[in-house]
Amino acid sequence: MLINCATTRIPDLLFPLLIAVLLLSACASTPTRVVAPGADLTDPLRGTELAPNPDYQAGYEEYLRGNQEKARANFFAVLQNSPEYYPAYLALAYSYLSENNIDYAESYTRKAIEINPDYAQAHFLLSNILDGRQKYTAALEELNEVARIDPQYAALGQAQNILKLKATEQYLNKGRELAETNPEEALRYLKAAHNMAPEVPQIPVEIAAILLKQNNCREAVDYLRIAVEKSPEDLAVKSQLADCLVQLQDYLQAKMLYEEIALQMPGDTAIQQRLDEIKKRIFIENLPAEYQSIPQTPEITRAQLAAYLAVNLETLQKYRSENQQILVDIIQHWAQNYIQKVVSLGIMDVYPNRTFQPNQTVTKVELAKAASRILEIVEMSGHGQFPVNPDLIIPDIPSGHLYYRLVARPLSAQVINLDADGRFHASRRVSGAEAMSVVNKLKALTESL
Repeated sequence: MLINCATTRIPDLLFPLLIAVLLLSACASTPTRVVAPGADLTDPLRGTELAPNPDYQAGYEEYLRGNQEKARANFFAVLQNSPEYYPAYLALAYSYLSENNIDYAESYTRKAIEINPDYAQAHFLLSNILDGRQKYTAALEELNEVARIDPQYAALGQAQNILKLKATEQYLNKGRELAETNPEEALRYLKAAHNMAPEVPQIPVEIAAILLKQNNCREAVDYLRIAVEKSPEDLAVKSQLADCLVQLQDYLQAKMLYEEIALQMPGDTAIQQRLDEIKKRIFIENLPAEYQSIPQTPEITRAQLAAYLAVNLETLQKYRSENQQILVDIIQHWAQNYIQKVVSLGIMDVYPNRTFQPNQTVTKVELAKAASRILEIVEMSGHGQFPVNPDLIIPDIPSGHLYYRLVARPLSAQVINLDADGRFHASRRVSGAEAMSVVNKLKALTESL
């Protein structure tokens, strides 16, 4: 029985025994087949501190002539006498590689590295083998070992660049393929591609796109920043970054971006509208603590309600009144301008002694009267009709009551509600959250007309 030395699989742990068996096997009697080296590889002995070996030298000459079986016989002879002579293992790997026996070539290369982990040539060859198997990350790791051992290794830089490109393309294609079906796995591949080639602007854009679909602005914003830095002319990405910053309440940075976009897209009304909205949010952020505390306050004050109405109902800015009453208790008050606005339009009342009493808490009937007056102003301007539902019944405010129509109008328009027990409770104090809900409903109803 003949042993085919080129194709028989060699268990890694049986190298010493195998060497002896191969020397005694019938491989030497098989017809000589000439196979030229498949690549221009450096002599495995070069650069080592090992003494030359006659059998090794003879084997390497046979390898160069293409007599691979004779070459291997010599290399095995070396290892029979000197099992730690690691260049012979790498030479065997060269020989099998010339015959395209990749499994054997990898096994012997790894054996050489096992004996001498600082064997730069073996790491370089293993990188080539792994490259051929499309295991680009593992191949790059081997090149990193080469760089650690010998930073000046010939062709190292070029090999690293080529592998980085291949690995980047592989991860990028895989990430794109999985983007719809398995976004988490897609992100893993795309992030690996980004780590390989951080200079490519499209990769962070694609990572951000998946994160935005997951409503994960907090993580997406970092990748969008990178993309904008790499491609400042990409207005779509710049706009995505600005929107994310708004969601994260970083209004100043968002404003700067939208100002840049507005300069690049003059006349774009949608961009200008976004910029105006951001400016308004910045303005609101800079309002005093009394305004900022409205959402959490258990009982909203008249000053807070006046400010929230004036700031959030932009439709009120369309209307003017000649009735500019002088209120004696709001001079230099933080909400003075807002109070003056709602008082001049009749939205909120003044007490007979010409005071507004800004710190007085708001009752539900006062909130209903303000809402009713706003609906009346919009009606009078011809921008909508808000009739009272004739079938509406308010158990604790009969139809003949002084406040009935003031309460019934916003109830009919569904901007204010009866309490859980079905009654209105006109004297109940109103929380900031409840007042905000009414104002926001008014805004949605009146500004959509």
